[in-house]
Amino acid sequence: MKYYKYLPDLDWIPASNKLRWYLLEENKTLLSFDNSNNLWQDAEKKLLIKQVPELLEMVRPLNLTIRYVAFFVSTTSNNVIHNDHSPVDYRINLPIMNCENTETKFFTTIDEPERKLQDNGVPYYIYDPDKCTHVESYYLNCPVVLRVNELHQVIHNPIKIPRISFTMAFYEDISYLLED
Repeated sequence: MKYYKYLPDLDWIPASNKLRWYLLEENKTLLSFDNSNNLWQDAEKKLLIKQVPELLEMVRPLNLTIRYVAFFVSTTSNNVIHNDHSPVDYRINLPIMNCENTETKFFTTIDEPERKLQDNGVPYYIYDPDKCTHVESYYLNCPVVLRVNELHQVIHNPIKIPRISFTMAFYEDISYLLED
């Protein structure tokens, strides 16, 4: 199974830079939370696209329609092995800040997960690392299409926080982007 694929040919740097501006200057409320936790921060899609039209320009060559968008703000180095509770299996992630030395590892297991809720109510499932087997990994240094419902973990090496990534889901099936 292929878990991810880099998408370096997308014109992503203008979108990433504008998203950083949006988060740090235009909409600081997305960063107002207890810094002891990692947090999925849903962004209001219409407002974000109005402020960051570069996102539409970036995905236009792929003929994709954005379904939802969110930031993931990581403020700890001890991220758990988890899988997302997502209605779509594939998303595109972009690096926004301090992602260059972070590794996303994928795992397999036969262990049953423990259901958790983030502070914002979004569920996810965590797994015992002693019962997981590492199978693949990538560094978020350009856009990546990934399987978000597979077990994964973000490792900071060295730690620079906050680590902020951006994720987009689409109405269209984007599984074909994993093909060579």
